[in-house]
Order: sequence, then C-alpha cells, then structure tokens
Amino acid sequence: MLIGASVFYDLLRAERVSLGPNKPIIQETALGWVVAGFFESTISNQKAPMCFVSSIDSEEQSLSKLVAKFWEMEDFKPSKHLTKEEKFCEEHYKQTTVRDATGRYVVRPFTAMQRQLQRDPEKYCLYHKYMEAFLAANHISRIPPDPNHPKIIYVAHHGVTKANSSTTKLRVVVNAAQKSSNGLSLNDLLATGPIVQDTLYNLLINFRLHAVVITGDIEKMYLQMRVTVEDSKLIRMLWQEQGQPLAEYGINTVTFGMSCASYLATRTLNHLAADEGHEFPIAMDAIDDFYVDDILSGAATREETIEKRRQLSAMLQRGSFVIQK
Repeated sequence: MLIGASVFYDLLRAERVSLGPNKPIIQETALGWVVAGFFESTISNQKAPMCFVSSIDSEEQSLSKLVAKFWEMEDFKPSKHLTKEEKFCEEHYKQTTVRDATGRYVVRPFTAMQRQLQRDPEKYCLYHKYMEAFLAANHISRIPPDPNHPKIIYVAHHGVTKANSSTTKLRVVVNAAQKSSNGLSLNDLLATGPIVQDTLYNLLINFRLHAVVITGDIEKMYLQMRVTVEDSKLIRMLWQEQGQPLAEYGINTVTFGMSCASYLATRTLNHLAADEGHEFPIAMDAIDDFYVDDILSGAATREETIEKRRQLSAMLQRGSFVIQK
C-alpha cells in the first residue's frame, strides 16, 4: 500500500518499542504495528531491499506474537549474473555499435536465428548450402542497400529441418507474416486471391473412379514463378555469412509463406492450360485434378494413363514446371 506523506503523521499512535542500539523500532499506527529503522543485512557487501509484513487478528494479541509476525521477511536480491546469450549480446553490442556524424547511435541487431546457427555448426552448414543454391538458381539476388527507399520490406526467414529426407534435409521458409517496424507485415499488404481449384473432397471422390491412377507433385512449384524486377527489389531478406557483413537479397520468385503464393501458383496452372492446352488436350483436362501442387488423376486403361502422363509432363515443362514421383 502506498500512502502520501500528507497523511503519514496522522496514522502514527503513541505506542513505540525500541529493540536496542542499531536496531529497528516497533511503532503503533492506525493501520497496525510497523517496523522501521536500522537493520543489519545478513547478505555481505550487498544492498538488499527488505519487506516486513504485519497483521493484527485481534486487539488482545500479545506484543511478542506481533513481533514474531513482523519478521516474516522477503529478501529480493538483484541478480547480476548474465546468461551466455546475454553475454553474447553485450559483446556483440560493444563490437558493432557506432555513432554517425550527427551523434546518433547506429546499432546492429543480432537475430535469434543467427545465434542459433552459430551454436549449431551442422545446421549452419545446411543453411549456407541452401542459400548458395538459392543464389545459384537465381531465386534471390544480392542487391545494394537502399535505406532511403520508403517501400522496401524485409522479411524474416528460418530453417525447417527434416532429418529423414533423402533430398533436402533443411528448407528455408520465409515468414511473411512477421510485422515490420511500421506495424505491417508483407502478408498484410498482399492480396490473397480466390480459390481456383476444386475441393479436396471432390478430387478424392473423382480419383476413386479411375481404374489406373497417376499421383505426383510439382517440384518446388512456387519457386518456378518469378516476380517482376520492380517487386523483387522491394521484397528483401537479410543473410550474413560468417566473417562477412550483413547482406541484402531481393526475392526473385514466389515464395512459400507469402499469403498470395497458393493463388498465384494454382491460377498459373490454369493459365498454362489455357495457353498450351490446344496441343495437349488430355493434359488440359487433367489440370482440374490438381490440389495446389499435387496431382490425383488417372484413366480407364493403362495406355490412356501413360498418354495422359506424357502430355501432362510435356505441358507442364512449357511453364518450367517439373512433375515428380
């Protein structure tokens, strides 16, 4: 309870008990008995705040019982010990913080993801290889910083591991839902688009009608669709190689994690069928058997199924899509 100084003396009563030299006194107040004065802490070389609790059950309580209750004490010791991560942050701050010509401090945040990778060399190696593959495939491009551009959005990313995978044990996923400094995320600014494919329920029902079936999926479907050069300069991610300065990369393709990715991918499949379907009439009908990047189709005979698969693969390749499995 906090009480203003203006009423402090109105609360004091006449009774007071001294416990001796260099010891606190016990003072009666309108709210009960309180303890105040000098107290020698048992904690060496530390200043520790003390809290004494008093309560009165009845007016007949003896002074000795009250004094015993006064010494129900809580000791709050300020902790000065830093964890390993806190120590790392302190060292990182000391090594990277500078001041510009105006006297303003310029700091470099160190993300939890970077810290995690430094603690796990194997995961860092996988992450590094994935980023190198992204660069080699032109999914991302290193571009110079542009601090004065008002529309640039930096998206977070993290690695998702799949130990039992025979191909990609780590996949880098963009977190386009993370809020930026202006309170908006990339997904807040993107239009999601309508659903342009049939429901999974209907696809499964139709799939059961085929005597011979085809299943498969399009390899890295989202990454096969490029975004405009103008947009790739505005959507960026940060990555730092060990011992190198932080670098900026423009995202050149539709990426998993963006709210518009599913619509753009499925709508593009339909557009591909409209553009190329006149040469692949059987495959054109099979486009309706896709659920995002998965195909559930078939035919009445083995020969018809083989021809459908051939046309489907050929038509998808026209749009740089590769069906696998």
